[in-house]
Amino acid sequence: MISPKEFLRIELERGISPFNPKFVKKRAQLAQMMEPYKHLKTIDYGAGTGVYAEEFRKAGFDVVAQDIWKEHRDFMKENYPGLKVVARPVKAEFMLFIEVAEHMADSEIDKAIEKIDPEFILFSSTSNRDPYDEKWGHVNIKEQPEWVKFWKDRGYEVKQEMRNPTKWTKLLQRN
Repeated sequence: MISPKEFLRIELERGISPFNPKFVKKRAQLAQMMEPYKHLKTIDYGAGTGVYAEEFRKAGFDVVAQDIWKEHRDFMKENYPGLKVVARPVKAEFMLFIEVAEHMADSEIDKAIEKIDPEFILFSSTSNRDPYDEKWGHVNIKEQPEWVKFWKDRGYEVKQEMRNPTKWTKLLQRN
């Protein structure tokens, strides 16, 4: 499996960073689309390079960026001095859970949801399989109907299908 340092390097090379204006603009648009949820305490779970969390923060959200890897946390702290960055999940009403679930077993997702206890989840997880899945740490690739069932089994319904940031993005709401 890829190291955290290598993962961050490749993310930055691929433009998943604050240094890519197109990437940042799309995340800023997403934060604007989510404005009705701005009053909710928000966590960007598995924040990576922190672009989502920072754009939501700039849009007025009370957001915390969480990542298990020190390399990502250090990058966020260096590049977004106003962003709250943590290593462990915290309770929040609104969870950004974008392109992270494929790196987690179902039991790990369950533990995160139990700890965070969100009312709403902005969820996106790839259904695409590729030869680099193992290297990238992709351990949980599900087809989109499988994800819908997964969330339904945990008490969440799809409130809205979205196209930003990915074609498989869903806004989920707890029943």
